[in-house]
Amino acid sequence: MQDKVILITGGTSGIGKAAATEFARQGARVVITSRDRIRGDNTIDEIREADTIVRLASSPEIEGVTGKYFTNRKELKSDPGSYNKDVWKRLWEVSAELTGI
Repeated sequence: MQDKVILITGGTSGIGKAAATEFARQGARVVITSRDRIRGDNTIDEIREADTIVRLASSPEIEGVTGKYFTNRKELKSDPGSYNKDVWKRLWEVSAELTGI
């Protein structure tokens, strides 16, 4: 599907959305139409995220990578607060308390 452009009418729900997601996963450039711009934008975001998840699950170059964040096939830097060891400890304590471990 590389180098293919596919137009899908009704691509924001049902079989159109499923087809758009699958064609994008296979590497096609997908264009969808929608009567509702917000719904169309949300669908595009969902398709992009689905593509990222498939890539992360199946790409040899990502195998063994941990502690990274990805969106739209690109690595993102974590929020600086996520490196705070006091926050890590507190998160662990609250999680342990809530789960009873």
